[in-house]
Amino acid sequence: EHYRSGERLSVLLEWQQTSDSPLPEYYPEVRLMRQGQVLAARDAAPVYDRYPTSWWQPQEAVLDWRDLIVPPETDSGPAEVQVRVRGQEPVSLGWVQLEAVPRVYDLPEMQRRVRSAWSEVAALAGYDLSAFEVVAGRDLNLTLYWEALGPSDQELVVFTHLLSEDGRLIAQHDGSPAGGGRPTTGWVEGEYIADPHPLQWVDTVYNGPALIEVGWYDPRTGLRLLTPRGDSRLLLPDAIIVR
Repeated sequence: EHYRSGERLSVLLEWQQTSDSPLPEYYPEVRLMRQGQVLAARDAAPVYDRYPTSWWQPQEAVLDWRDLIVPPETDSGPAEVQVRVRGQEPVSLGWVQLEAVPRVYDLPEMQRRVRSAWSEVAALAGYDLSAFEVVAGRDLNLTLYWEALGPSDQELVVFTHLLSEDGRLIAQHDGSPAGGGRPTTGWVEGEYIADPHPLQWVDTVYNGPALIEVGWYDPRTGLRLLTPRGDSRLLLPDAIIVR
């Protein structure tokens, strides 16, 4: 299998308690290895750290998902996935192919330049808009240009909302940057990411001026990231006329 920089590599382990006696606490480690070097590793009690081995019953089978993030600046090439339990030799789970992501460090050309930061992850450098006057229901494409301020521990989601004059939602598109191809877990400080968002209409009878709000949220909690000023969104300066 192939994994790009910043992508999540998931492994399903199946354990079985073969002893009739209670087990001590084990914290199995899943790791990504290349030429004796640990690229990524995570050790924890099984089942997302929620089902310690001391609770297991004799002959019980336990399914245990483990996730690793491919490091952002990993070079392309093969890597081995291993699992290791304290006091035992590591066991190979197989090999994967890692792919480095092409990166852009020069500011791209864009229609509008802005500057707004979110937390320590990203700053919006600007955007392109396919039309400033649009018939409701027709294509409306927005491309955001993010400047990476550093990688995130979580895969964050961008929201883009087209709002009516009275603040109602009339079109939207939410998604991981670049259609999922550039998760925030793989960003490198100083690079620029082009992030297209084809807005989908939810109200095709509205007529009048509209604005686009953009921002970020954590999909695990639904909580929005805040700008340094405490705002949960940015309103783009260009008004759109919907007919």
